[in-house]
Amino acid sequence: MRMHNGDRKKGHKLSVERLEERRLMAADFSNGVLTVTGTSGRDVFELKPLYTDRNALAIKQGSDTILSVPMNQIREIKVVLGTGNDSFTMNVPSGTLNPALVDINMGGGNKEGIHVIAPKIGTLNIRAAKTVDVGITLAVGRIDSATVTTGVGQDSLVINNSSIGSLAANLGDHKDLLSLRNSTVAKANVDMGSGNDTVFLTNSEIQGGSVSGGSGIDSFLDDIGSTKKKTSVKQFEK
Repeated sequence: MRMHNGDRKKGHKLSVERLEERRLMAADFSNGVLTVTGTSGRDVFELKPLYTDRNALAIKQGSDTILSVPMNQIREIKVVLGTGNDSFTMNVPSGTLNPALVDINMGGGNKEGIHVIAPKIGTLNIRAAKTVDVGITLAVGRIDSATVTTGVGQDSLVINNSSIGSLAANLGDHKDLLSLRNSTVAKANVDMGSGNDTVFLTNSEIQGGSVSGGSGIDSFLDDIGSTKKKTSVKQFEK
């Protein structure tokens, strides 16, 4: 495991003690578990391949790389954001990263953005506080099981170019959006909650399970390239 600091001068060895406390607590790797922890301020985290070693994962906080870990050693990724208006991005379109679990707790704050791009994830859990506006984008080659829970807020769950074994989503109250593009869900258990919600399917397939619009004036829109033949679609007015 390597530590990095964007302000390090040539020939100067970086010690853990020299990192400011906020950076030190932001990321940790132990026994195959990568943990990312936010603060009460506005945090911007990004996980991406390290520029000098594409087989290593760089954890960036703002413009600083605060930690790097070999991708093939990561079994789980756990993210706990704070109460600020935070953003978390995992941008790893290829490589050896194949975590059995990615667990993201979005904490409080508003307009939080969660973006996950990866080749494969075993179990993906994303949950938000009760009163948060959340924008979530997924582009994962394969997810065995995904659970997404949001609260009272104007939330969006956008799934692109993904194959998901099972999707359980409760998007809570308010005007919410679920969009699938070029994606397949083998079994869905989706509750859009109360509010005027919209579900879009574009060249996508939901092969079974149920999608409920909940209360409100809800819309289910699918194009000619999409199918939902064995899926129970209910409580949609349009």
